[in-house]
Amino acid sequence: MELALSAQTVGSVSIALMDGARVQKKSDVDAAPDQFLKAIAETLGAWGVPLSSFTRIVVVVGPGSFTSCRVITTIANAIGFTQTIPVVGVENPDHRPLDELSIPEDASAFAVPSYDRPPNITKPHSTRMGINRVE
Repeated sequence: MELALSAQTVGSVSIALMDGARVQKKSDVDAAPDQFLKAIAETLGAWGVPLSSFTRIVVVVGPGSFTSCRVITTIANAIGFTQTIPVVGVENPDHRPLDELSIPEDASAFAVPSYDRPPNITKPHSTRMGINRVE
């Protein structure tokens, strides 16, 4: 069984149990990125499925919200690492549901987020005191 995760928007995470390309169970949870892990744990708990039951993790790595893509990919990599199972990163430029994605058979030790534009996270921001002001 595979755990599939997707979070291409800031406000929700999709969690699914998959058997090959077939989705067995799926839940879309309204949650901010800082609540993704809690949403995953609560959903799997409600389904009665322990992390040890998965043979690999499938994660939608983007494109989408920078924060959501980084967080969900990090969570998938952490689960894969702690459970010693492979992680498959899948790009989803059309934002299709998990059950409509083509998931490759090959997997790696980790996935890397994918972005549709360059990140704007290293540019100094202006402050109230005028330090690091960008004009």
